[in-house]
Amino acid sequence: MKAILLVLTLVFFSLVLFSCKKDNPVESPSSEPPKTITLGLIDVSCTEAFIKVTVADSVLPLNISLTKDDSMITYFTLTKTDTVVIDTTLQPDKNYIYQTTATLMGNEEKSDTIQVKALNITSDSYNWQIYMLGDINSGSSIIKKVKILNNNNLWAIGTIFLSDSAGQPDPYPYSLAIWNGISWKYKKFFYNNININSATDIQILDSNNIFLTSGSIYRWDGASQNVQLEFSRLNFSNPNATLENFWCNQDSTIYCVGRAGAIAYFSSSHWHVLNTTTSLNLNDIYGYNDETTGEQIVLVAGGNILEGTQRIILQIKDNQVQEINPSGTMEYPLGSVWLDNNYKYFIAGPGFYSKYYNENNWKQFPTPYYYIYSMRGNGLNDIVVTGGKGYVGHFNGVGWTNYIGNGLEETSGNYYSTSIKGNTVAVAGDLAEGQAIVVIGKR
Repeated sequence: MKAILLVLTLVFFSLVLFSCKKDNPVESPSSEPPKTITLGLIDVSCTEAFIKVTVADSVLPLNISLTKDDSMITYFTLTKTDTVVIDTTLQPDKNYIYQTTATLMGNEEKSDTIQVKALNITSDSYNWQIYMLGDINSGSSIIKKVKILNNNNLWAIGTIFLSDSAGQPDPYPYSLAIWNGISWKYKKFFYNNININSATDIQILDSNNIFLTSGSIYRWDGASQNVQLEFSRLNFSNPNATLENFWCNQDSTIYCVGRAGAIAYFSSSHWHVLNTTTSLNLNDIYGYNDETTGEQIVLVAGGNILEGTQRIILQIKDNQVQEINPSGTMEYPLGSVWLDNNYKYFIAGPGFYSKYYNENNWKQFPTPYYYIYSMRGNGLNDIVVTGGKGYVGHFNGVGWTNYIGNGLEETSGNYYSTSIKGNTVAVAGDLAEGQAIVVIGKR
């Protein structure tokens, strides 16, 4: 009997093992080893592809050729584990295939291919609406910063004088005008019963935590007229220092720059001073944070506009500030800076310039001779610039459109700010007659 049970048991386990092997077959390992060289697309424009080449440290140094559609476009020696190659020979809306080849231990090895499609040019056809803000009998109004939150929510920040309910000049100007797609609503702010009357920028963390600049930085709860002092300009040793322009990354780290070389940043619920060696005004700040690698670069452009010829470009990386050589730019103050990846930078002022991360000289684009105070973009093929005399220009990835005489006219004042989101663009500034102006374009 025991012998019979033993035999049945062995048969049962044999069936179970056979069943397991049948239902869960063991896959044989791939016969192809992993590639030594890998390619990744970082960014693409109408005419450029930014390609990251990565290799194992054990094979360095390594001679590599990079091909596009089976034609070699560059040959280089890689002495570190990765580099970024920029191909500037693309045509808009075209497809390309990239691959690398290298010789390893006497054998030729090719990387996997990557497919890249160049961006198409963007439309420059806008319908414009013009809005005058402020009552010239109450004071001179100006918008210093405009921001599009969505199609029906636009914020204009500055100094706006209006009449009171009795038709008399209101002694307390408004700092914020909000466009809801139909009408404007105005808000004024007070700190210790003192009117904040020269706002220059605003940064929204969430609906209840909003920062406002007016020399110093104030925090607004999004509802009341009262604000709290968040960071005083007196924290700087230079008595002329003020804070005026924000930039915020995806991690809610906020940077702010202003007059007399002032830079501060907000992180871990606190504001910190970044020391600089310049006393020039810092007119704009913008950065890019690579979510994949965590690398962040922040650029600052400056100079005392209408007060000299000096200009300055700063780079903030790992909260260390260093100057970037402005070679190739006109010797006049810079008004704005923008970037869409960590490998190509744009600056503007007396002209519009760009350079790649590994170049020393800035290249100037042919634009009309209006001073450029501001630029922002949706991408490398969709950039808007604004400036003196009501200048508005658009770069579609290949060429420029000047809207003066093409939907808009010269003005008696300047556009100090621009914002673009999707197919909506807004520009804002002032007129010599005393009113602020906001122009909204839809395409």
